[in-house]
Amino acid sequence: MIPRILTSWLAQPLTPTQHAPPLESAHLILNGPVGRHTRFSDHEVTFYGGTNYLGLANHPLTRMAAGYAALKYGTSVAASRITTGTAKPHIMLERSLALYMGTKDAVICGSGGDANRILLNGITNFNDVVFCEQTAHPTLLESVPKNIRTQFFSQDDLTDLEHQLQGIDHGLILINGVNALTGRIAPLDQLYQLMRQRPGLRLVVDDCHGVFVLGLRGKGTVEHFGIRSDQVFQTGTMSKALGSFGGFIAGSKELCQQLRDTTTYRASTPLPPPVAAASIASIALLLSRGSDLRRALLHNAKYLATRLNDLGFETTFYGTPILSIKPPQDVDAKKLSDDLLREGIYLPFIRYPHKDSPGQLRLALSAAHLQEDIDALCDQLVQACNRHREQSAAIQTI
Repeated sequence: MIPRILTSWLAQPLTPTQHAPPLESAHLILNGPVGRHTRFSDHEVTFYGGTNYLGLANHPLTRMAAGYAALKYGTSVAASRITTGTAKPHIMLERSLALYMGTKDAVICGSGGDANRILLNGITNFNDVVFCEQTAHPTLLESVPKNIRTQFFSQDDLTDLEHQLQGIDHGLILINGVNALTGRIAPLDQLYQLMRQRPGLRLVVDDCHGVFVLGLRGKGTVEHFGIRSDQVFQTGTMSKALGSFGGFIAGSKELCQQLRDTTTYRASTPLPPPVAAASIASIALLLSRGSDLRRALLHNAKYLATRLNDLGFETTFYGTPILSIKPPQDVDAKKLSDDLLREGIYLPFIRYPHKDSPGQLRLALSAAHLQEDIDALCDQLVQACNRHREQSAAIQTI
């Protein structure tokens, strides 16, 4: 009786009071799994909005692993890791992440933001100076412990950072490995050269958009630049390319034990076992098929960037699956996004890193996308821009 009631409830359409008019981009409600195609309410769209980079969020193996773990462990361990909250999937996930990242251990937590908080609270000293890249994700800056002197720099002007570093013996440099809006890869190689002769400096890379995507073996932007150093720390997420949920820090046994002593870690209930099991399944898939998935992903991104440039759109492509698109000056980006949504394509208009930031069109490719999807997106972009020009011309003649 209970399963029938539950499935009946889930199958019920949303009433008008429960959602905005159909396909209003500000009020989209998922009605199915995230994939190449996604359903919002009763409408199926080709989806370029999330960060399901490798197409694993709806993979049969991850769903099966999550379902099995839910049956065996339930939906929560209802305790912290320092009491009775450790289940076998947590231990296996830590081992799987350490194996994948080539480290001795790994710490798992509730989100990439939590990973930043745990790491920075674990390694920041009272006499450190923090240098935060000005476009870094807000959780990086918010994770800096109170009363720590903080300064800002731009990755476009590392000469200024070098001047700021003069006379600094101890400090942290904070940066995103991949810019979440443009897909630009941070110049970690140049930053590393700046700090190599300063052993008291450390580099913290929030690599949520780089890990499992970039690098020869998918270890992220640090591997992408071939950097191996105890001065470099990397946080990651399992909610993007891995298609699951949660954050992590991979490192030495000593570092991970130090991080497990932080308040954020000790006071938190760990990931639900079904979520941990899904992440383990995704890592297993990457160990066997990761190279093919990453190759397909970056092929899609390059193909789209080439087509957009050929069509005259101004776009960014930095060898990552994130692209931003600047429409022609006579076309409003927000209206263009809404127009495409009505045509069955979700290309989001995003304000980042803050809600008051200037918005722009930003899309994320997936290895699951087909060339026909990308061609359809390009065709619809051209048609939508033409419609906007015709509407503007008609208004001007009134």
